Amino acid sequence: MSIDENIPEGKGPAGIAWRENKMVIVKDYQNSQLTKPWHKQAKIYGWGCSGTFPIQKSGKPYAIVAVYHKDKDAFDSEIIELLNEMTRDISFALDSYDYEIKSRIAAVAFESQEAMIVTDANRNILKVNKAFSEVTGYSSEEVLGKNLSILRSGLHDKDFYENVWQKVSNTDSWTGELWNRRKNGDIYAAQLTITAVKDTGDVVLNYIGSFLDISVRKQAEEQIQRLAYYDSLTGLANRRLFQDRLEQEMKRAVRNKTTLALLLIDLDKFKDVNDSLGHAKGDQLLIETTRRIKALIRDSDTFARLGGDEFTIILPGNDSLININRVVENILKEINKPFDLNDGHVGYISCSIGITQYPNDAKTVDDLLKNADQAMYAVKATGRNGFSFFTKEMQQAVQNKIRITNELREAIGQKQLEIYYQPIIDLATNQLVKAEALIRWNHPKKGLISPAMFIPIAEESGLIIEIGGWVFIEAIKMAQRIQQTSNKLIPISVNKSAIQFNRPIDRNWLEFLDSSGLPRGAIIVEITESSLITDSENVKNQLMLFKELGIEVSIDDFGTGFSALSYLNKFDIDYIKIDQSFIRNINENQSNRALTEAIITMAHKIGIKTIAEGVETEEQHHLLKSFDCDYAQGFLYSKAVTANQFEPLVNHSSYINL
Repeated sequence: MSIDENIPEGKGPAGIAWRENKMVIVKDYQNSQLTKPWHKQAKIYGWGCSGTFPIQKSGKPYAIVAVYHKDKDAFDSEIIELLNEMTRDISFALDSYDYEIKSRIAAVAFESQEAMIVTDANRNILKVNKAFSEVTGYSSEEVLGKNLSILRSGLHDKDFYENVWQKVSNTDSWTGELWNRRKNGDIYAAQLTITAVKDTGDVVLNYIGSFLDISVRKQAEEQIQRLAYYDSLTGLANRRLFQDRLEQEMKRAVRNKTTLALLLIDLDKFKDVNDSLGHAKGDQLLIETTRRIKALIRDSDTFARLGGDEFTIILPGNDSLININRVVENILKEINKPFDLNDGHVGYISCSIGITQYPNDAKTVDDLLKNADQAMYAVKATGRNGFSFFTKEMQQAVQNKIRITNELREAIGQKQLEIYYQPIIDLATNQLVKAEALIRWNHPKKGLISPAMFIPIAEESGLIIEIGGWVFIEAIKMAQRIQQTSNKLIPISVNKSAIQFNRPIDRNWLEFLDSSGLPRGAIIVEITESSLITDSENVKNQLMLFKELGIEVSIDDFGTGFSALSYLNKFDIDYIKIDQSFIRNINENQSNRALTEAIITMAHKIGIKTIAEGVETEEQHHLLKSFDCDYAQGFLYSKAVTANQFEPLVNHSSYINL
């Protein structure tokens, strides 16, 4: 049996009764063409005739009742009417049950927390629930018979309401937000759903509305909107709003044929205030900085905080360098004044300001920001506490940096980097006892490139992590090879930048060192004074780990950074490398001579050995030896050489005869 009219089983009495919603009487079941697919069953079960009657629910077919009789033409008009009446009763019962269930659901829903309202087809109010009265302030008696328009706020025009009801007419419902008015005149936001209730002829009988007062949510959304576009600490425009304002000001400048200036302000040494006095005092300083700068600019200027200690100002319609200079100089002067941070604390900072102009320097938001950033960092590089206008030379320098970074990435992949080794001599025996691993870039077109040209870029780009790891592994291999071929332990020192200390140590290095079979002291890590000064947990933990694994630690270029005397006692340091700036004029310069001797004496008294860098003359050699300096390296002994050139040097019993 089927209702599909495209197959034989669907063309029988049941299919017709369902599709056409009418009874079907078959007087001779076993011979009728309508029942041909079931003749075999009819003979087995003895069906002589049949009556098939549709049961309806909500005016549509819901089920089929099929009645069979053993005799042909056994259904007279009385029986047919009786069966018709039975199916009508069943249909009525189904509709009644369905209506009762829906009524119960509607009753429960009507007493829900949502405000509900029922109107007639003309939108006159027939019924409201308790929640409606709580939201609107109207009692049921006050609104019954009134039109829905009683709730209108006056904030929406005629077209708005026409569009709403047109949507209801087309789709039987509408959901959206609108503003309504309470009985007391207050305006509130409502989330409203309107549903049309129709009869079987598709004629609207009622409209049911359900709504929630979303005023609180709207207020929260406004707060979120504010958080999305304004800095919560200073109340200034944030980066998102700043970029939008900058785009608008650029468009206005085009229309008015004017220019604008963009100032990027970075507070110098703000981190020191934060670290020493705490974040609360740091926040106080930022708020006071905001107040001071605000007092120096116009209401038409956009002042924003991009994040941290970085601010920006848009000066629209300002094509006078004199005016820009005056604003900038006033800002520098104000920021240089002491900051009273209460509780007896005073903060001292300065700022670096980069300036770029539209449309002279750039045509896009991103490019203007990049230009201002480059100009600001130019100030940082020359001592801070000043300002700089963007120049094409700065742009060229950045492009060169990007080019070198890309070429350096290729160099790593194409193995253009090479390690050179510079011998370190024991001044007591004149023998080669250590070496420093120094990286060189053997460019296929440019030849050897100085580390000074690419190491800072490697640090800035993060490539130093990969390069440093490779140098560490190669240094272990060299120490291994020397021990195997000459049966000597020649410790190799490798440089570790402050950038590398910001990352957790690569366990692969340590595992490689452990599996190498080299004794303790085979590898020395050279670090700068500035790395120690940071006093970070990473530095402490890594130095402790080096000591546990037998990796010795040397302070490179000692005396050129911050005073590290307290750190010599705090950390377990094995060597101090005296910077070549002290050694270069040690014979002629009394101060350099005195400082060098003092460093050596001090180091020995706290159990640290010394290495003099940049030794180039025999006079320097003899003087350092007289000061009891332990080791030396420099061109007097050997320049840095390739791995193949270095290994034969190790076998010299006396490296230099002085």
